Amino acid sequence: MTQQTVYNIGQTDLDRFLQQASEKLITDRYSAREVTTPTVAEILGVSERTVNARVRTGKLKPLNPGSSKYRFRLSDIMQLTLN
Repeated sequence: MTQQTVYNIGQTDLDRFLQQASEKLITDRYSAREVTTPTVAEILGVSERTVNARVRTGKLKPLNPGSSKYRFRLSDIMQLTLN
């Protein structure tokens, strides 16, 4: 005979758990992938100038901050679209 434990949780807690699980899956799946400024602009629905401005203001962190052609971790960009 096996013992089962039943947890009674509210909808808010369930939603929070599912959101965290979704973010973890995205982070794990895309953490090794890199994308360029044009791809980030397309994902976020902004111009490349806006992406570059967000880098200058510290809102986006490129993998190669000193370069003229930024690369970003795709998982970081995907997390922005979830928030």
